[in-house]
Amino acid sequence: MKWKGEIHEGQHEPLISKKLFDKCQEVMSKRGKFHHVRKNDFAFLGLLKCASCGCSITAEKQKGHHYYRCTRKKGPCQEKHYLSEEILTEQITSYLQKVSLSSQDTEKVLAALDSEQNKARENAQSEVSVLKEQLAGVETKLQKLLDVYLADALSTEEYAAKKQSLLSEKMSLSEKITDFEQKGLSWLEPAREFVKSLNQAANLLSSPNPSQMTTFLKNIGSNHILRNREFVFTPKIEYKLVAERSEANQNSLTFPFWCSILELVRTHFAACGGEE
Repeated sequence: MKWKGEIHEGQHEPLISKKLFDKCQEVMSKRGKFHHVRKNDFAFLGLLKCASCGCSITAEKQKGHHYYRCTRKKGPCQEKHYLSEEILTEQITSYLQKVSLSSQDTEKVLAALDSEQNKARENAQSEVSVLKEQLAGVETKLQKLLDVYLADALSTEEYAAKKQSLLSEKMSLSEKITDFEQKGLSWLEPAREFVKSLNQAANLLSSPNPSQMTTFLKNIGSNHILRNREFVFTPKIEYKLVAERSEANQNSLTFPFWCSILELVRTHFAACGGEE
């Protein structure tokens, strides 16, 4: 230990080993120091493929600007032109604007979905109650049918035919009950996540880090390509529908965009049961 400027050998048993102490000192000395940042951090590297040859799109820095081009690893390629990151960002931003939802409108849609969930739950419980009563009635008929058959009032053929009909009705009712109990509200959670992602798109428009757009674009679609210096990709159907409604909404100021999104969410996600 150190006392009055001199190092003295301690008499007590050390709490930690010298090796661990030295390691801790090394870690602490690195805190707060500048860490080298990788040069040429290209925002959209790894996102795009070449539309002509299928090769990856690479990036390079020239005169302080970032440019994207085909790697041409498979040989000569028709896509010979470079695309600046500024122009690519504008193209991507243009699309994100079509699928973005403000925080205020997002709250409105989510609130409407919460209200819809409560109503749907009540309707489902009411419908299930009716179906269970019908199911109990079918089971009673099956028991009565068996009693009649055992009393020799029905032939084997008649019993088998009526039993088959009742069993088919019973199976149909059981499936409806299962659908209401397990799948009736299953679309609501995926719908909420979808609405939140539209708000994420709005936030990305003002984000200082464009590389976050790459992750978002990968999540909402596939086949991201560069064709004739133009960014093209295949969005999931729900995002495609939102983009189309966004364009239509610009020509109609009488129908709020958030109402259009709510309508889309109801029809699309309820129809597919939340499965994407």
